[in-house]
Amino acid sequence: TVSRNAIQNEGASGNLREGEILTIYNLLGAALMESSNDAAYALAEYTGQKIINSGDMKASTINPIRVFVKAMNQKFNNLGLTQSYFTDSSGLEDANSFSTAADLSKFIKYLREGSTYAPIWQIAQLKKMHAVAENGLANHEFTSTNPFLDEFNNVIGGKTGYTSRSLGNMILVLKSPDEKSEVVYIILGSLDRFADMRKLVKWSETAWRWPSQ
Repeated sequence: TVSRNAIQNEGASGNLREGEILTIYNLLGAALMESSNDAAYALAEYTGQKIINSGDMKASTINPIRVFVKAMNQKFNNLGLTQSYFTDSSGLEDANSFSTAADLSKFIKYLREGSTYAPIWQIAQLKKMHAVAENGLANHEFTSTNPFLDEFNNVIGGKTGYTSRSLGNMILVLKSPDEKSEVVYIILGSLDRFADMRKLVKWSETAWRWPSQ
């Protein structure tokens, strides 16, 4: 259920409505395709509450968002990604948050392993997604902010991001030109992330040898 607190997040991407009930898959669609801060908050709220309910915590005294963020940081630490730290669920509060291209690359590789995170990559290849609230309160059509779905035919997935402090950022995963492996491209702190990404992809295709056989 999308709460009032979720709706009060900065930005209107996803156009979610207070009280509507969406599946986890649809909330992921809003968050991954349109960078909906509301959807990210709703997912964090739901997941944090599940963590609380599964333990000995008193639900009335613990903030589920803080529980989620703590779990997110612990997950990165467990994966050895120690050059990253998060203070909120969407990246808006970025004064004390940070990461590196190396950590993000390793995390993407982790997400590509096994079938657990397959829904993320299914969504990441969609240009549009139609979602209907389970209680009929709203209908949505989420549109991807990834322009390379139309430009390249070997896209596995990607995610854009922007704040006034971090500037333009993007992760893009493509099949290699020989289609035998995958390449993770990362742009951080850019004034023109899409132009920089095009340059990076073009450079990798010309600077590296990609056997055709």
